[in-house]
Amino acid sequence: MEGEGALGPAQDGMAGGVTDHKSIARDRVLADVPPSIGPVVFGTLGVGWVMVRCPRQYDELMRGAGGVWEPGARQWLVERRRIGPVIPVRIGFQL
Repeated sequence: MEGEGALGPAQDGMAGGVTDHKSIARDRVLADVPPSIGPVVFGTLGVGWVMVRCPRQYDELMRGAGGVWEPGARQWLVERRRIGPVIPVRIGFQL
């Protein structure tokens, strides 16, 4: 029968009803980013990127999160999946 593999019919887009744990974990990490925390201002660029404007004292932190500096816009671009763990610990934001 079409649409059936060795594990049976596909369920929810995954063969054999396998739960995609990576997607579940990713969705938890991609939580909403606050508009600002103290002197740090956040914005979003599409679904996967966060724009960050912050004092220079946070440059090393942004680099550690894999941020890319945009000199023309004077802001950092950080993948959304990488900014979540950094915000609460280093800037002082409490979840």
